[in-house]
Amino acid sequence: MKFKMKNFNSISELLEYTEKIKGKKFREFDKDKKLDVTSLNDKGLLGKLIETEFYKYPNNSNAKADFDNLGVELKVTGFKKNKRRKR
Repeated sequence: MKFKMKNFNSISELLEYTEKIKGKKFREFDKDKKLDVTSLNDKGLLGKLIETEFYKYPNNSNAKADFDNLGVELKVTGFKKNKRRKR
């Protein structure tokens, strides 16, 4: 898969772009249907999904910060799954 990585010149530019994710569901970014076939017990799954589909940043094991030019590491916080699961 080829990525056209988003390039941010400042933290404020990164935060402005990040505002676009508010109110979205993880499934909206799940073009490859990973949520359907991968265990939700994979603690990094949602972070990988946002990293690759929203920020267009390739999944890697690089020790550098995700947005190295800004000194910013991407973190996706946990969430609670509702008992009434909606799709």
